[in-house]
Amino acid sequence: MSSLADIDRLLGMSAWRQHRGERELQAARQRLVLVQRELAAMDEHEGSLRALLGSHRAENRVLDHWQLLETLRRQAVIRRQIQLLALERGPLHEQRVQLDQAVHQAQQGLLRLRRKHVKYVGLRQRLGREYRLAHLRRDEGEIEDLTGMKG
Repeated sequence: MSSLADIDRLLGMSAWRQHRGERELQAARQRLVLVQRELAAMDEHEGSLRALLGSHRAENRVLDHWQLLETLRRQAVIRRQIQLLALERGPLHEQRVQLDQAVHQAQQGLLRLRRKHVKYVGLRQRLGREYRLAHLRRDEGEIEDLTGMKG
């Protein structure tokens, strides 16, 4: 049978581990939010670039040779910016997937720690009751011995 001091030590360590797990989960969530914001900003930027590209169409306009070349050059620059943005987005998507997994693992770990803590609390309560009952029985036995001696 474990002693109450051992169980109390386990409870203390369990509470510390839970606190550490909560901090890790919070940190992972914050990193995930930052990456999601950055991805949203990139999506917004891409939308702006696509709108700009749409505004540079040469449809239904009469352009001389130099105007046409300038329009095509601007379109090429905008398309290149969109491609570069897509390249920058790739690593961020990978990072977001990794952070999603880290958050999930931290949640699962915290859930396991909480279950263990509940188990330790139950064990502490059970041992406390057993110790109190044993102490009560011992006191009753001593009282009976004392009353038996007097009688």
